[in-house]
Order: sequence, then structure tokens, then C-alpha cells
Amino acid sequence: MFGLIVQKNLSAFCIDLKQEEGKEILDSLLSKADVFIQNLAPGAMDRLGFKSSDLLNKYPGLIICGISGYGSSGSYAHKKLGVHNAFNIASSSKRIRSLAFGSIDFTLDIKGELTTNGLELLFARSQLVIASRAARIESPIDTVFSDFKDTEGLTRETKLIKELGFQGKLVIHPSQISIVNDVFRPTQTEVEKAHQIVTAYETYKKVGKGVFEQDGKMVDLPVVEQAREVIDRSQY
Repeated sequence: MFGLIVQKNLSAFCIDLKQEEGKEILDSLLSKADVFIQNLAPGAMDRLGFKSSDLLNKYPGLIICGISGYGSSGSYAHKKLGVHNAFNIASSSKRIRSLAFGSIDFTLDIKGELTTNGLELLFARSQLVIASRAARIESPIDTVFSDFKDTEGLTRETKLIKELGFQGKLVIHPSQISIVNDVFRPTQTEVEKAHQIVTAYETYKKVGKGVFEQDGKMVDLPVVEQAREVIDRSQY
């Protein structure tokens, strides 16, 4: 086990499936699971000893889903259209809660280069945010930051994707967890300001005013909703 991850009210942990202990942990979890979703490269789970056919024989009621940037079969096996079809994917089932972005596969497909400024990913990231909101699902989760020793770079990128509208970021190393959580966790000042806005709004609403001024800035319903989201995030 490599680390424990907590995002909102969800918990997750990382295990090494190349180790017997990791395989035993996954096998134990599968015995209690309804759905198993894996996003490794096609064939990777088979090589690790978790063939879908074997799992279905062992756990007949288990639903198995495979997600890959490349796909393993079907008409789109060699067409990486995930970003282009983001809205259709996001709205294809009521069971979909959020989308996640994989930058390495995406950059390879567009024949681009991963950079520290992230300009090559700006359109794709924005597309996922807009598609998610249009489909009325949760905001997306951003891709991993592969250089886990570059803490400043991770902090900078996490702040950027938060500003773009992402709700979280995938991590590949335990040392990245606190950095990402610190960026997404509202500060005490932000929480206090959010409470002030919501309280003022409720007061003005009683006298029929939906727009008011506070601290030299105009406040209307979208600002109030944003303040409420800050308060909600502070609870986790």
C-alpha cells in the first residue's frame, strides 16, 4: 500500500499489483464489490493475473468496466476521440459522476509536447469542464503531474486547474496528496468571507433585494452560489 487519498467524502488508496500483498488486497475488495473499473493499458490486468473471464467466474455478479485512452476493441480502438466526444460521454449514463483527464495519452495523440506551462492542454481541459457542466455532472478530475519531486510545479498546476473549474487532481505519489488538498481546501479567510456573503444575501433577500454591494464589489446570485460552494468544500 502506497498511500491513502481523501477527496471530499470519498477515500481511496494505492496498491502495488506487482506484489502478492497488493493482489490479495484487490482480490479481497473484489469479493465485496458490485463494480470493478480499471483504467490500465489494454491487457495489463490480464498480465497481472486479473483476467475478466476469470473474475466473472469467481464473482458472477461483478460488473467489470475497462477504461483506456486507446481502447482495446471496437470502432474507436485507434481513434482517440474522448475530448471531442466529452459531452456525449458525460451524458451517456446517469451513473457517470465525473470525467477524468489523461494528459499523456492526449498529448501523444495530438503530436504535442507536455510543457511546464500547460498551454498544450488548455483547450482539452476547458472542454472537459464545459462538457461536464452542460451534462450536469460533477466537475472533472485533472490529470497526474508526473514529476513528483517538483512540488512547486505541482502547486502551480493545481492552482491553474482549480481556476479552470476542476474539482480535484489525480496523484501518483503520496507526497503529492497534501499539496493538492491544500490548494483545493478553502483558507479560513475564504470561508469567513463566504459566510459573510451568504449572511448578507439572506438579509437583503428579506427586503426584496437580490443584488447588493459588499466590500466595494457587486454581489448577485452567482457570487452567492460560489460562496456556498466554498462553505461546502470547507466541510471536508
